[in-house]
Amino acid sequence: MKVHVLEFSHGNLLQHNTTVKLLLLTLTLILLAIIPLNVLHNSSLPWLSPRANVERKNIGEKCNIFRGKWVPYPNGPYYTNETCREIFDQQNCMKFGRADTEFLKWRWKPDECELPLFDAVEFLEVVRGKSMAFVGDSLARNQMQSLLCLLARVVYPTDVSYTTDPRFKRWLYADHNFTLAYFWSPHLVKTIDGDPKGPTSDHLMNLYLDEPNEDWSAQIETFDYVLISAGRWFFGPLTFYENCNMKNLTMFYGYRKAFRTAFKTLQNLQNFKGVTFLRTLSPAQFENGEWNKGGSCVRTEPVSKQEMIFNGADWELYFTQVDELREAEREGKKRGLEFRLMDPTEAMAMRPDGHPNHYGHSPDENVTIADCVHWCLPGPIDTWNEFLLHMLKDAKFLASYFSPMKVPLELPSVKNTTHNTPKNVFLLPITLILLTIIPLYLLNNSPSPLPSPKIDIYNSTSKEFVEKCNIFSGKWVPYPNGSYYTNETCNLIIDQQNCVKFGRPNTEFLKWRWKPNECELPHFDAVQFLELVRGKSMAFVGDSVGRNQMQSLLCLLSSVVYPISISYKYYTTDTYFQRWLYTDYNFTIAMFWSPFLVKAHDADPNGHSLNSLMSIYLDEVDEAWATEIEKFDYVIISVGHWFFRPLMFYENGQVVGCQNCHKKNITSFAKNYGYRMAFRTAFRTLQGLQNYTGVTFLRTFSPAHFENGDWNKGGNCVRTRPVYKRRNEVRWVYFRVLLDSSRRIQGSTKGREEERLEI
Repeated sequence: MKVHVLEFSHGNLLQHNTTVKLLLLTLTLILLAIIPLNVLHNSSLPWLSPRANVERKNIGEKCNIFRGKWVPYPNGPYYTNETCREIFDQQNCMKFGRADTEFLKWRWKPDECELPLFDAVEFLEVVRGKSMAFVGDSLARNQMQSLLCLLARVVYPTDVSYTTDPRFKRWLYADHNFTLAYFWSPHLVKTIDGDPKGPTSDHLMNLYLDEPNEDWSAQIETFDYVLISAGRWFFGPLTFYENCNMKNLTMFYGYRKAFRTAFKTLQNLQNFKGVTFLRTLSPAQFENGEWNKGGSCVRTEPVSKQEMIFNGADWELYFTQVDELREAEREGKKRGLEFRLMDPTEAMAMRPDGHPNHYGHSPDENVTIADCVHWCLPGPIDTWNEFLLHMLKDAKFLASYFSPMKVPLELPSVKNTTHNTPKNVFLLPITLILLTIIPLYLLNNSPSPLPSPKIDIYNSTSKEFVEKCNIFSGKWVPYPNGSYYTNETCNLIIDQQNCVKFGRPNTEFLKWRWKPNECELPHFDAVQFLELVRGKSMAFVGDSVGRNQMQSLLCLLSSVVYPISISYKYYTTDTYFQRWLYTDYNFTIAMFWSPFLVKAHDADPNGHSLNSLMSIYLDEVDEAWATEIEKFDYVIISVGHWFFRPLMFYENGQVVGCQNCHKKNITSFAKNYGYRMAFRTAFRTLQGLQNYTGVTFLRTFSPAHFENGDWNKGGNCVRTRPVYKRRNEVRWVYFRVLLDSSRRIQGSTKGREEERLEI
């Protein structure tokens, strides 16, 4: 470790310099206190106005109305099924016997502000002389009918529909010259139904992803506000067409392309000057079975954010919507068009109590399927229109959710400018000059042990320090503050590792922290991490323990921001291959499932099982990761427990031996042979990639801790606190193989970095 020693002067020189510096320092502190206060107090300069923060807060720039919780509201709903005649039977829960009404006595409370109550008079004034269209499926109609009921407290509209088809409706509020319309288009794009009886939930639909549905696109050009939404219909069997060619792809692909086509259609309409709102996905909340297998929604009150009922496919669709809106917003700016986000998804994921369930039809109807998709009227869906009114009337909020509006601060008044500016302009440069000169004088002439500007603060704790402190050797020490996050604050934890969610009662195991023997391991800083990897990409390659680490990282970073799933861009919905993008940092995280690192497949003709024989091609890398890895900046390699299985080894296309295969006339290799060769092939592959310039980390072997039996013979792990050091000899062999492979590859690497994470 480098130690910088500063000499001390002696005698009168020390006394003289000390006196001078004390006087200068005192003068600086006085000026620091007085001048800025004087400038701020009398300033007419807008960038120094102390009123700026107040104005920003009042505008609500720092308040995301879509993030919050449901709180009790004993006043109940705005209307009832008796005071509003526009409620469809399917959502008229009270009419058909829903006995509990407590679900109506909750109100959405944003985390950092209050969401104003819906004011029908105010709404009609805001939209006076305007027109608004809802485009989408029956949930869009659900919201529109909520709006009709909310406005019915003031006036009922006149039906001015061009057709008797209930899927296409128009109403006119004559006194306000406000038109409200609904266009049924559950896929947004051109759709052809092969069944002459009309669409059903389970037969094939043909979607033309590059052609908008003309039922809405041919009439939308004159509307001032367009609310776009779509969702549940994409879960049905679909055939996709582009350029008249059929494509067999995932529903996520079709969903993305449908929104892209819808947004581009609006952008390309010559006379369209309206504002487009994307209303994000509304979750289906069936419990105890799927929608057609006895699922229902019988809850009677909201759930917490940690209990949100929202499945993985819905998350993927949600992020797809948001991603497409982001792109539409960028393109729309070129034409002066506005695209905005109305995001009730999280709020509704907490309201499984708000669905009709079996109260959306007459009791004597022979209907056995529950409705856990639509929303009772009145009900939680009325909040969507509170959001809508807030977004319409607050011009500052109308800025995109993705790029918050930079609010102009208060401009100087003529009265204040004339008197105060000369003094402030004079005082401010003096302050800046003194703040520059005095500290430099103190630093450059100081005989005291103040740090010299010439000292490199990074070198003082860099290589020499790291070499003396092995952060991987140490012990676990009590840490009462507990974990960085919980299963309640991070929604990216998969069920297999969500211990607390599934009833683990003890939490003491979370109150320990790793303490290296010779130093302190800094706490994880999510902001610092994201800054370090800004503009970079990171890949985890390996088995489910590698995925375990990646999900830990996602949760650690979620304290700052959640990423957007971009897996769909690589035409996969396979959870073994995931990609996430932190847009604000241009940082990508990827997971490549490859439990052997090399080419492998089932050798058992009966298919895959936990103990089935696997064929491993030790000299052929697994292309699932190798063909994608070249452009990544950081690659974290790790595998382990899959190598305890029965394995058949191939080299040069020929069987060379096996492990635990118990086959006659085949050489039986030691447990570490295949493991060593797999890592060797993986590392050589990275070395051989012409354009790979990244850093490779080897994350060492993670032990299994079964006690009282093997994993398949009653073994378990019931301890509740760390243990002292001990060695498992069988698995220690694998650890030594990893170290040897790492050293070997480090010795042969030229111009590339290879690091080892010993965990």
